[in-house]
Amino acid sequence: MTGIFNEKAQAILRNAEVNGGLTSRNLFDLIVASHDESVQVAEKLAQTVEAASLLRATERAELHTWQQAQAARCAEEHRKLFEEEIANVVSVNGYERERYDRGVRRKFMSSTTRYVVIFIVTVLLASLVYAFLVRHDDLQADIATGLSSTIAVTMLIWAMLRKDKP
Repeated sequence: MTGIFNEKAQAILRNAEVNGGLTSRNLFDLIVASHDESVQVAEKLAQTVEAASLLRATERAELHTWQQAQAARCAEEHRKLFEEEIANVVSVNGYERERYDRGVRRKFMSSTTRYVVIFIVTVLLASLVYAFLVRHDDLQADIATGLSSTIAVTMLIWAMLRKDKP
């Protein structure tokens, strides 16, 4: 130990040399000095702990304030994103929605028309091959009838696919 105890011990040893030795009173004085020094150390420790506690409380308060600010910022960002999404939905429900629907119908009709035309051409080629392979008396009449029927059906399908809804 240092401080009060060390000073008292040195003073007692100096006096002991002059007075002829140590007494029980000297031992008591050392015990009291040790106690006084322990009290000072305990007070310093208590002050340090209190300062650390205040620092922690301050840090905790600052952290809580920061967390609240972050939560408010996040809530504001989410609100903005939500409002933007609502605005997009509203614009899609208006004029933009109709234009989008027309584009989808056009794309569907163009791909459907392509497959219908491919199917019709395949049927025509198959019927032409059949007409040449099988012996008919009036081949030209059969081909003309099949071709005109196919064209009529194609035009009917085309008209139904191109029909715009009001």
